[in-house]
Amino acid sequence: MWRYVVKRLLLLIPVVLGAILIIFFVLSFSKGTPAEILLGPGFTQEEYDAYNEELGFNDPFFVRYFRYVGNLLKGDFGTSYYYKTTVWSELKDRIPISLRTTFMALAMAALIGVPLGVLTAVKQYTALDTIPTALAMVFAATPVFWLGMLLMYFFAVKLGWFSTLSTGKFSDLILPTLALGLPHAARQMRFTRSSMLEAIREDYVRTARAKGCRERSVIWHHTVKNALLPVITVIGNSFGAMFGGTVIIEKLFVVNGIGSLMVKGIGNRDVPIVTGCVVIIALVYSFVTMIVDILYAYIDPRTKARFIK
Repeated sequence: MWRYVVKRLLLLIPVVLGAILIIFFVLSFSKGTPAEILLGPGFTQEEYDAYNEELGFNDPFFVRYFRYVGNLLKGDFGTSYYYKTTVWSELKDRIPISLRTTFMALAMAALIGVPLGVLTAVKQYTALDTIPTALAMVFAATPVFWLGMLLMYFFAVKLGWFSTLSTGKFSDLILPTLALGLPHAARQMRFTRSSMLEAIREDYVRTARAKGCRERSVIWHHTVKNALLPVITVIGNSFGAMFGGTVIIEKLFVVNGIGSLMVKGIGNRDVPIVTGCVVIIALVYSFVTMIVDILYAYIDPRTKARFIK
């Protein structure tokens, strides 16, 4: 098991390096320079070039890339072009906010999607199957930003139950959590339903029924236990997608998390800020995926045996 963990940790290196390379490439060769955006109009080209030189933006692409990687290995995320402070000082207070929103959305998606998936599979071809499945298809196809705007319009603007701006209260996270979690709840419901329907048709389920086991026991002690194994992987992957999805949600609901910081950094061509955000997202996603795989190994003895080998 430890050999597997070490291998997964080593795989983080090319993942992070690749993410940094992509961000550097996109921001370096897109239109405009940090000086033009941060200083604004009214300056000469010489002044723009001098400011870019001060930021180190005029250096060759790979020089800037390897310099950033070298500093990152020392724990230095660089200095923000816009804030004039270290990138880590901007990230450290925003990461917990994004993680809290993501965990709340993930918990809500699992608590809604998994039980509904079990229910629709058990009640197949009934109203308890048709209606939730139809709603799940709608929510799964609904863009997160559009769902967020609908929730904000009805519950914040029309009904006045929530604030349209983040004030630091716990209630301010309810609408972002719903907007982020409902599409994933729909996907988890559909996946759980498919997994349950496949498990229900297995021989061990027919054998349990032939032995006279009660239907509730057959469903919860035999079918659900085995059907939820692949669902764990889906939930883990959902966490990574949600954590990256906070970029849209936090900007929409004005939540001061890592997502809103990244959007502002992109607008300002603040390469250190954007790169730092991407590195954090890549690390969190990779760690969560690794943890999910380890948990899966402990739940499923067959998977654990393969890891030990």
